[in-house]
Amino acid sequence: MGATQDYYDVSLVDGYNIPVSVAPSGTASGACGVASCAVDINSNCPSSLQVVDDGQVVSCKSACLAFQSSQYCCNGAYASPTTCTPTAYSEFFKSACPDAYSYAYDDATSTFTCSSSQYTIVFCPSSTPSIASHSTRTSSGILPVNNTGDTGILDSRAWSGCTNMMTYQTMAIPILFWLIFGFLAC
Repeated sequence: MGATQDYYDVSLVDGYNIPVSVAPSGTASGACGVASCAVDINSNCPSSLQVVDDGQVVSCKSACLAFQSSQYCCNGAYASPTTCTPTAYSEFFKSACPDAYSYAYDDATSTFTCSSSQYTIVFCPSSTPSIASHSTRTSSGILPVNNTGDTGILDSRAWSGCTNMMTYQTMAIPILFWLIFGFLAC
């Protein structure tokens, strides 16, 4: 008790490249939950959002990145929760990953809070994770994942397209970099 409150999420606001989940591990209190997008969105990505390399869809951009429109980016005249509402594109992401951010003002169903000393981040989870399954996973590396300097577990799991997806530097690295460092900034 007396621990600081952590806020965490998985965001598809800028797009999607690989499945990921974030879950509290160890002793936790509060409204803890698993933030995840543990499905392959690339296989059903609308053609206007696809990033293709060697004939393979390697990531699925957000409508904001694809069209650079204020309506999709929630800026300009659309820079508030009342003017920036879900679009068909953000609803596509939300239906695939109900617990992940699908557009800028998707806070109600996508922000998780917890007082926890550690978090487990799993890239390419083999199935939709649960908190219990995360606490027993082995690690492939240690990564600081919150503002207290504590460590969490960074884990990469087998997923049919994950090995190939991790090799595509163009979109994978910027999105993963934002996911990790956006999370750390909270």
